[in-house]
Amino acid sequence: MTANLFTGIDVGTTKICTLVAQETEDGGLQIIGVGIEPSRGLRKGVVVNVEDAARAISASIEKAQRTAGYEIASAVVSLAGAQVSSINSRGVVGVSGDVISAEDVARANEAARAIAVPYDRQVVHVLPRGFVVDGQEGIRNPVGMAIHPQTGDLWVSVNERDGLGDDLVPDYITRVVPGGFYGWPWYYLGPHQDPRHEGKRPDLKDKVLAPDVLLQAHSASLALTFYTGTQFPAEYRGHVFAAEHGSWNRAQRTGYKVIYAPVVNGKATGEYVDFLTGFAWPNGDVWGRPVGVAVAGDGALLVSDDGSNSVWRVSYTGNVRSAAGN
Repeated sequence: MTANLFTGIDVGTTKICTLVAQETEDGGLQIIGVGIEPSRGLRKGVVVNVEDAARAISASIEKAQRTAGYEIASAVVSLAGAQVSSINSRGVVGVSGDVISAEDVARANEAARAIAVPYDRQVVHVLPRGFVVDGQEGIRNPVGMAIHPQTGDLWVSVNERDGLGDDLVPDYITRVVPGGFYGWPWYYLGPHQDPRHEGKRPDLKDKVLAPDVLLQAHSASLALTFYTGTQFPAEYRGHVFAAEHGSWNRAQRTGYKVIYAPVVNGKATGEYVDFLTGFAWPNGDVWGRPVGVAVAGDGALLVSDDGSNSVWRVSYTGNVRSAAGN
């Protein structure tokens, strides 16, 4: 799928349908290509002839490409039937240092993928359901993790769940309380139950902790770091910087910035402040998406951006602040 272009393929017993959609200026989707082909090589949802099924899928894709005017490079495929099954698996890896990186998360996912399967089957997809750090449960997706330089406490930047509307559920940054439970998947923000799990696990309702710093829902908060340099003014030292990658499924975009959250005596004060903005135009178009944050040796803040494929260096020089991209 290219930027702003989405392709889906539904492989059914009677027909194969390929749809190509393009993102509109208001964030919606417009169908620009359709390809429908009678199914071959399938019986009751099961592939019985791989070559026939492949030819039918190719024909559906070619029709969609012709009507859309684009070449389809990748797609999301829906395929049901007895040949598709799922199992739960756990992957455990060790981590060195004080920060859990994206590479560590990828290693955990890869470890979960390393399961014994019959010779005629293969693992085609892995869907992470949650992560546990040192036995800490109830946190959906702690993409960013860091250790407080003075207290040694674990802090996380969490991508919360989708599917409950534009304003739920807030992403968050929090100091992880050892042994605490943060709700996933049954609850959020304390005792608020996810309606998709109504009536389940009432024994956990009064045990759910509320996070320290609530962020706009769907901000896609990624990496975080504590500012340990001395270049910035004193009011920034010891506080959290976090990269907000930006929403993909919200009617009004949010995120696309770097924030900082004040920390006093090892605890968050609860608010956050925009620090580095301007990655989205007033009309809603986006040209930059912050991913990682790190403190350079000279105390500048480094910000990686996979929207413009840049690394930004934010420095402080007296009364003049500057940002440079590489």
